[in-house]
Amino acid sequence: RAAGLAHAGMLSGDHETAAARIAAEAGMDYWRAGLKPADKLSAIRTQQQSGATVIFVGDGINDAPALAGADVGVAMGGAGTDVALETADVALTHDDIGRLPFLVRLSRRAISLIKINIGLGVLFNALSILGSGYGLLSPVMASVFHNVGSVIVVVSSASLAFFDDGEPGQPACPVPAARRKAA
Repeated sequence: RAAGLAHAGMLSGDHETAAARIAAEAGMDYWRAGLKPADKLSAIRTQQQSGATVIFVGDGINDAPALAGADVGVAMGGAGTDVALETADVALTHDDIGRLPFLVRLSRRAISLIKINIGLGVLFNALSILGSGYGLLSPVMASVFHNVGSVIVVVSSASLAFFDDGEPGQPACPVPAARRKAA
Protein backbone atom coordinates (compact mmCIF):
# COMPACT_ATOMS: atom_id res chain seq x y z
CA ARG A 1 0.00 0.00 0.00
CA ALA A 2 2.94 2.32 0.64
CA ALA A 3 3.85 1.83 -3.03
CA GLY A 4 0.45 3.18 -4.02
CA LEU A 5 -1.28 -0.10 -4.76
CA ALA A 6 -5.00 0.15 -4.08
CA HIS A 7 -5.75 -3.44 -3.12
CA ALA A 8 -3.93 -6.59 -2.11
CA GLY A 9 -5.52 -9.98 -2.49
CA MET A 10 -4.60 -13.63 -2.49
CA LEU A 11 -5.65 -16.35 -4.92
CA SER A 12 -4.57 -19.73 -3.59
CA GLY A 13 -4.92 -23.36 -4.49
CA ASP A 14 -4.26 -24.22 -0.85
CA HIS A 15 -6.79 -25.32 1.76
CA GLU A 16 -9.13 -22.62 3.02
CA THR A 17 -7.85 -22.72 6.61
CA ALA A 18 -4.23 -22.15 5.61
CA ALA A 19 -5.15 -19.45 3.09
CA ALA A 20 -7.35 -17.62 5.61
CA ARG A 21 -4.53 -17.55 8.17
CA ILE A 22 -1.94 -16.24 5.69
CA ALA A 23 -4.36 -13.66 4.26
CA ALA A 24 -5.17 -12.37 7.75
CA GLU A 25 -1.50 -12.14 8.74
CA ALA A 26 -0.61 -10.34 5.50
CA GLY A 27 -3.55 -7.90 5.78
CA MET A 28 -5.14 -8.89 2.47
CA ASP A 29 -8.27 -7.06 1.31
CA TYR A 30 -9.71 -10.29 -0.07
CA TRP A 31 -8.69 -13.88 -0.61
CA ARG A 32 -9.92 -17.04 -2.25
CA ALA A 33 -8.77 -20.59 -1.58
CA GLY A 34 -9.00 -23.98 -3.27
CA LEU A 35 -8.62 -22.44 -6.72
CA LYS A 36 -7.58 -24.23 -9.87
CA PRO A 37 -5.43 -22.44 -12.49
CA ALA A 38 -8.48 -21.44 -14.55
CA ASP A 39 -10.17 -20.02 -11.43
CA LYS A 40 -7.16 -17.78 -10.73
CA LEU A 41 -7.16 -16.54 -14.31
CA SER A 42 -10.91 -15.87 -14.12
CA ALA A 43 -10.46 -13.83 -10.92
CA ILE A 44 -7.74 -11.78 -12.63
CA ARG A 45 -9.93 -11.18 -15.69
CA THR A 46 -12.76 -9.99 -13.41
CA GLN A 47 -10.43 -7.46 -11.76
CA GLN A 48 -9.16 -6.28 -15.15
CA GLN A 49 -12.70 -5.86 -16.51
CA SER A 50 -13.45 -3.59 -13.57
CA GLY A 51 -10.57 -1.36 -14.70
CA ALA A 52 -7.87 -2.60 -12.31
CA THR A 53 -4.27 -3.16 -13.30
CA VAL A 54 -3.30 -6.53 -11.87
CA ILE A 55 0.09 -7.66 -10.59
CA PHE A 56 0.11 -11.40 -9.89
CA VAL A 57 2.88 -13.15 -7.96
CA GLY A 58 3.25 -16.90 -8.26
CA ASP A 59 5.72 -19.75 -8.29
CA GLY A 60 4.12 -22.92 -9.58
CA ILE A 61 2.81 -24.61 -12.68
CA ASN A 62 -0.72 -23.86 -11.48
CA ASP A 63 0.14 -20.12 -11.48
CA ALA A 64 1.29 -19.98 -15.12
CA PRO A 65 -2.09 -18.99 -16.65
CA ALA A 66 -2.56 -16.25 -14.05
CA LEU A 67 1.02 -15.00 -14.54
CA ALA A 68 0.40 -14.80 -18.28
CA GLY A 69 -3.02 -13.16 -17.91
CA ALA A 70 -2.05 -10.51 -15.39
CA ASP A 71 -0.91 -7.08 -16.50
CA VAL A 72 2.38 -7.87 -14.74
CA GLY A 73 3.32 -11.42 -13.80
CA VAL A 74 6.00 -11.83 -11.13
CA ALA A 75 7.55 -15.26 -10.58
CA MET A 76 9.41 -16.29 -7.49
CA GLY A 77 12.70 -17.19 -9.17
CA GLY A 78 14.47 -19.41 -6.64
CA ALA A 79 11.55 -21.65 -5.77
CA GLY A 80 9.58 -21.12 -8.96
CA THR A 81 8.98 -23.74 -11.60
CA ASP A 82 10.40 -23.33 -15.08
CA VAL A 83 6.97 -22.72 -16.58
CA ALA A 84 6.22 -19.97 -14.05
CA LEU A 85 9.57 -18.32 -14.78
CA GLU A 86 9.01 -18.53 -18.54
CA THR A 87 5.47 -17.16 -18.32
CA ALA A 88 6.12 -14.25 -15.96
CA ASP A 89 7.21 -10.78 -16.98
CA VAL A 90 9.55 -10.45 -13.99
CA ALA A 91 11.38 -12.97 -11.79
CA LEU A 92 12.41 -12.23 -8.23
CA THR A 93 15.72 -14.05 -8.06
CA HIS A 94 15.95 -14.26 -4.27
CA ASP A 95 12.27 -15.10 -3.58
CA ASP A 96 11.94 -12.06 -1.33
CA ILE A 97 8.41 -10.82 -1.91
CA GLY A 98 9.30 -7.91 0.36
CA ARG A 99 11.15 -6.41 -2.63
CA LEU A 100 7.91 -6.13 -4.62
CA PRO A 101 7.10 -2.56 -3.42
CA PHE A 102 10.61 -1.49 -4.45
CA LEU A 103 10.07 -3.14 -7.84
CA VAL A 104 6.83 -1.22 -8.33
CA ARG A 105 8.47 2.09 -7.43
CA LEU A 106 11.50 1.33 -9.61
CA SER A 107 9.20 0.52 -12.54
CA ARG A 108 7.37 3.80 -12.11
CA ARG A 109 10.69 5.65 -12.00
CA ALA A 110 11.80 3.86 -15.18
CA ILE A 111 8.62 4.88 -17.01
CA SER A 112 9.16 8.50 -15.92
CA LEU A 113 12.77 8.39 -17.12
CA ILE A 114 11.70 6.93 -20.47
CA LYS A 115 9.33 9.86 -20.99
CA ILE A 116 11.98 12.38 -19.94
CA ASN A 117 14.58 10.74 -22.19
CA ILE A 118 12.26 10.79 -25.19
CA GLY A 119 11.71 14.50 -24.58
CA LEU A 120 15.43 15.14 -24.22
CA GLY A 121 16.20 13.16 -27.37
CA VAL A 122 13.61 15.05 -29.41
CA LEU A 123 14.80 18.38 -28.00
CA PHE A 124 18.49 17.79 -28.77
CA ASN A 125 17.72 16.42 -32.24
CA ALA A 126 15.40 19.33 -33.04
CA LEU A 127 17.94 21.89 -31.84
CA SER A 128 20.70 20.17 -33.85
CA ILE A 129 18.61 20.15 -37.01
CA LEU A 130 17.28 23.67 -36.60
CA GLY A 131 20.69 25.03 -35.57
CA SER A 132 22.41 23.59 -38.61
CA GLY A 133 19.48 24.42 -40.90
CA TYR A 134 19.62 28.11 -39.95
CA GLY A 135 23.40 28.18 -40.14
CA LEU A 136 23.89 28.63 -36.39
CA LEU A 137 25.75 25.34 -36.11
CA SER A 138 28.19 23.78 -38.53
CA PRO A 139 27.42 20.15 -39.46
CA VAL A 140 30.22 19.02 -37.15
CA MET A 141 28.89 21.13 -34.24
CA ALA A 142 25.35 19.88 -34.87
CA SER A 143 26.69 16.32 -34.74
CA VAL A 144 28.54 17.04 -31.49
CA PHE A 145 25.42 18.68 -30.01
CA HIS A 146 23.35 15.62 -30.99
CA ASN A 147 25.90 13.29 -29.37
CA VAL A 148 25.96 15.38 -26.18
CA GLY A 149 22.19 14.87 -26.03
CA SER A 150 22.68 11.12 -26.46
CA VAL A 151 25.19 11.03 -23.61
CA ILE A 152 22.78 12.93 -21.35
CA VAL A 153 20.03 10.41 -22.15
CA VAL A 154 22.36 7.48 -21.37
CA VAL A 155 23.49 9.04 -18.08
CA SER A 156 19.87 9.70 -17.17
CA SER A 157 19.03 6.05 -17.84
CA ALA A 158 22.04 4.86 -15.86
CA SER A 159 20.72 6.72 -12.82
CA LEU A 160 18.28 3.82 -12.35
CA ALA A 161 21.22 1.71 -11.18
CA PHE A 162 21.44 3.96 -8.12
CA PHE A 163 17.70 4.16 -7.43
CA ASP A 164 16.98 3.70 -3.73
CA ASP A 165 13.73 5.14 -2.53
CA GLY A 166 13.82 3.63 0.94
CA GLU A 167 14.97 5.31 4.07
CA PRO A 168 18.31 4.06 5.44
CA GLY A 169 17.82 1.12 7.78
CA GLN A 170 14.19 0.62 6.79
CA PRO A 171 13.18 -2.67 5.18
CA ALA A 172 11.39 -2.55 1.83
CA CYS A 173 8.61 -4.64 3.36
CA PRO A 174 6.92 -3.93 6.70
CA VAL A 175 6.68 -7.66 7.47
CA PRO A 176 9.31 -8.63 10.05
CA ALA A 177 12.27 -10.52 8.57
CA ALA A 178 11.68 -13.58 10.78
CA ARG A 179 8.13 -13.95 9.48
CA ARG A 180 9.22 -13.41 5.85
CA LYS A 181 11.72 -16.26 6.16
CA ALA A 182 9.14 -18.56 7.71
CA ALA A 183 6.69 -17.95 4.88
